[in-house]
Amino acid sequence: MSQYTYKPLGCDELLLNAWARSGSLSFQSEPENILVCLQSPDYNKWCRVLVTKQNELAATIFSSPVGLNIENNSVKAEAVGFVCVPPEHRGKRASVEIMREHLHEAHTDGAALSVLYSARARLYRGVGYETAGRRSVIQIPLRTLKARSMEGADRVNIREMSDDDHGKMKELYKDFASQINGYLDRGQWHWDYTLGGYAKKKYPGFIFEQSGTITGYMILTKGQSVGEKHGSEMGIHDIAFTDAPTARSMIRFLSGFSSTRSMATLGADTTHPLFDHIDELWYQVASTELWMIRILDIERAVSQRGYNPCLTGDVVVEISDPILKHNNTRWHISVADGKGTATQTDAPTQASMDISAFAAIFTGYSTATQTHNSGRLEASSDAINVLNGLFNAPTPVMADDF
Repeated sequence: MSQYTYKPLGCDELLLNAWARSGSLSFQSEPENILVCLQSPDYNKWCRVLVTKQNELAATIFSSPVGLNIENNSVKAEAVGFVCVPPEHRGKRASVEIMREHLHEAHTDGAALSVLYSARARLYRGVGYETAGRRSVIQIPLRTLKARSMEGADRVNIREMSDDDHGKMKELYKDFASQINGYLDRGQWHWDYTLGGYAKKKYPGFIFEQSGTITGYMILTKGQSVGEKHGSEMGIHDIAFTDAPTARSMIRFLSGFSSTRSMATLGADTTHPLFDHIDELWYQVASTELWMIRILDIERAVSQRGYNPCLTGDVVVEISDPILKHNNTRWHISVADGKGTATQTDAPTQASMDISAFAAIFTGYSTATQTHNSGRLEASSDAINVLNGLFNAPTPVMADDF
């Protein structure tokens, strides 16, 4: 029997204060700020704790429902953050225990994947996660920023964002994000965070529209100072658009800040559609983080993922999963007409790997060839070629940080 109990955070004042203390010791935030967030009614939907028999806090986790866009389809997922163990409980496998509990709960709730940014890859790999995508911070010098073309930009009107725009913005983002491999299909928490709900202030936002129809939006944040003569950075907190004239108008809009701001920063990747419209290649990657996924249910994940409609093929894969036993079997994976299925089978195995190795192949972050070369996939050359083809996708990137 486990020495811990896994449960919702609830309204226990001792646990609330213990979470705020533990989070402050592990992350750069004051206990008072964490406590304000934890006392929000929404947080109890997503906050879970691991407690000892004496009701002492042993670990925390935050998990909220999202979708992960893979090849134009949204795969149902849980986004994980705030995995934390108080110093006095470290070394007792509390972090492993709370992650195992999360995997079972998220699967029971219907998710196909769990996604997170790792502060300690060894911990998460130990429970079946694997690196599956990246998020880079791109620095864009504003004083050299120009669009390759300004055709159609004058048709775009710009105004300040209001609360009444949020519904249309969410619709626009959903369509924009579905076209970028790895982008989140945001749920409630991520939208509240994006719009400044948990910052206790409104982020400055701007609407770009043509003939009264919203064709883009941009939300900005204050950046870091880079020196008296060089002004400061400006963060592009969120951005989405539907067409080239809007993108061109956005570039002109950003360049207008060049007298007081030296740099704009955008969290995403240099493959972001905005960079297709920038004239000079002066932007550069300042930093890169890697995110990981855990496949909770192979049948759900394969069926919800998108595929190139030109692809047709099938392969029998044996998966080992010591935690989620329903995955621990032989699967017939078939793809046709842009759809995939995974069904249990007794047919001869053509490829075998553990659940974490399959995660990197699943998103397109790694190929079957790479996975085989690293010693994590056993398969015939024919099976490797089939897996390479079926799960081929643009390198997955993410804009959201959580």
